[in-house]
Amino acid sequence: MSKSKRVKNSISTAKRIVQAAEALILESGTTGFSMKKLADRADVSLATPYNHFNSKVKILREILKDNLKQIENCYELQKPDEPIKRVIWMAYVGVRFQTDNSRLMRPVVLDVYGVASGESLDQIQSSIAKIWAVAIGNNFPADLQSQGLTPDKLGDQLGHLFRGVTILWALGDFENNKYMEQVMRGIELMLRGVCAPALYEEIHQAITYFLNSKNLPLTVAKRQSLQFEGQQLFILRNITL
Repeated sequence: MSKSKRVKNSISTAKRIVQAAEALILESGTTGFSMKKLADRADVSLATPYNHFNSKVKILREILKDNLKQIENCYELQKPDEPIKRVIWMAYVGVRFQTDNSRLMRPVVLDVYGVASGESLDQIQSSIAKIWAVAIGNNFPADLQSQGLTPDKLGDQLGHLFRGVTILWALGDFENNKYMEQVMRGIELMLRGVCAPALYEEIHQAITYFLNSKNLPLTVAKRQSLQFEGQQLFILRNITL
């Protein structure tokens, strides 16, 4: 087997299909590519994307899932010690991942949420709520438990907030700076609604800090593409943006 063939086979077919879809979206700024064009780009038969994903929207959901996983990984690499700052840091990382990759994520968000319903929408919301529950953790102010507001329940509410604002951003209702502000102010109001008044100033100061820090470095596992004997490859690197 040739070296290029071995390298090609080391990347799963499903992953190559997803990466090919990302490349086509980045080139055109839309999700309007045909499945034939996708198959050609991934160097697979026309039937293969359908065999792995059944439809284009499921491929787009896979891109969104990968985005959420990268957000969670970046959060874990740099999460603050303080519980409130952890939640706000998750918001900051989440917005930055959308805006830093807006040419890819805007059309993906629009298509995924535009057709999602029922069980598929519940699965997406569950994934979003999960990363917020991770940020909240078990060390959040104890008075939340007395209100019956568990990390999972608060994570679900924060997830709905983030999803709603993200959809408006994807629709073009506001640009990147306003997107960050809308998410942060929503987080501030939600935290003030569940935390003791003694924490209000800490919440406000943390929100203000992140709003004024538009380009904090993010350490991420980022795919870097390169050509190897005519085959485009993607390599994971831990880098700081």
